[in-house]
Amino acid sequence: MIKSHDDLKDCLKAEKAKYKNIHMLWLIFPVAEQDFIWKYQWILRHTEYYKNTGRHIMAALFNIWHKRISVKYGIHIPVNTCGKGLKIMHTGPILINGKATIGENVSLHINTAIVAHGNRGGSQQSEMVLS
Repeated sequence: MIKSHDDLKDCLKAEKAKYKNIHMLWLIFPVAEQDFIWKYQWILRHTEYYKNTGRHIMAALFNIWHKRISVKYGIHIPVNTCGKGLKIMHTGPILINGKATIGENVSLHINTAIVAHGNRGGSQQSEMVLS
């Protein structure tokens, strides 16, 4: 969970090191698939940072950006579910439940779904933890 600007910088540095040859203008003009993926992760981590630090206006703006890019690329990872070191291998359908907690240094491939069982027999679904 990103709670400070230093946490954000450490997380982004660790994750950017997993991608090679990211285009210089990746935020404005992504060229390769890894540029699109890195743009998604950058937006995801900044959304987490602004949400966790209580900067409500920036959190709202980044949340809108995150939701739009999630639909565009088919990658649906809720904020604060993945630890530092996330690597998305390819763009395409990736779905993670908002109640999941995934540890550090995880790689997600295309067509990955981490979902809950739902509400069985009226009992509440507990949190899922993967590490």
